[in-house]
Amino acid sequence: MKYTYYANVPIGKEALDTTCLVRHSKGSFEEFRDGRWVDAPQFFSILIGEADDFEEVTSETAQKILRRLSREQ
Repeated sequence: MKYTYYANVPIGKEALDTTCLVRHSKGSFEEFRDGRWVDAPQFFSILIGEADDFEEVTSETAQKILRRLSREQ
C-alpha cells in the first residue's frame, strides 16, 4: 500500500525532530503511537490546510523518524 507521510514540524524545528508522525492512504489516517500505527481520523485537517504545522515528508525521512521514535519508547 502506498502512503503519504506527514510530520508535525513547529516553526524553528526540523522534520527529523518530530514527536508526531502521521500516514495517509485512501482516505484513512494513522498515527505512529506507542510503537504501532493507530487509526487517527482527526488528522483529516492536514488535507484541507488547517493543520499548517504538518509538512509532507518522504518515506525515507519517515523511516528515520520511525526508527528514532521506536528507540525512544
